Amino acid sequence: MSRRLGPFAGLAGLLSVILAGCATPTLQERQASAALYCAPIDMALSRRPEELLKPATEGDAQAQLSLSIVFAQGLNGWPVDAAAADVWRLKAGQPRGVRNANVYVPGTNHNPGSVMLISVPAYDVPLEQLIAIDACIASLNAPPRDMSGLERIARGACGGPGNYRRLLDAWTIARKPSHPKP
Repeated sequence: MSRRLGPFAGLAGLLSVILAGCATPTLQERQASAALYCAPIDMALSRRPEELLKPATEGDAQAQLSLSIVFAQGLNGWPVDAAAADVWRLKAGQPRGVRNANVYVPGTNHNPGSVMLISVPAYDVPLEQLIAIDACIASLNAPPRDMSGLERIARGACGGPGNYRRLLDAWTIARKPSHPKP
């Protein structure tokens, strides 16, 4: 093969090494990412709603999302309030300014293409995080009995089996009505 490639043989070998580094993330990397996405659940479980209210009213999107979880699930003795949960979740999901992106516009009729700078909305809480949180909460609300099939996927949304068990223990305590009412 190196005879056919000639001077490109070394380049092909180098390219294969570089592309090997672009492999898919490991299980631990995916779990760490999912655990990071579930940080608002941790905040909702570890902080009292009064503590979340100040940063949430000041515009902290993660605190707003945590507060929406508290109200939606009735955590730490707080009653379920779907309307308040929706308000805080909508605030958390609002765009927070804009970011610039380069877009290539191909040329037509033998004219060269060009790169255009556009502004796109920037979000503190990306859609992927909302999806991961919803999957994790669904798993915490109906804990599976074994680690097979869809249960494994749901637990993966919580950051892996270890993080899932830790969250489940805290979730079980936070859902008990023994906490003082507001």
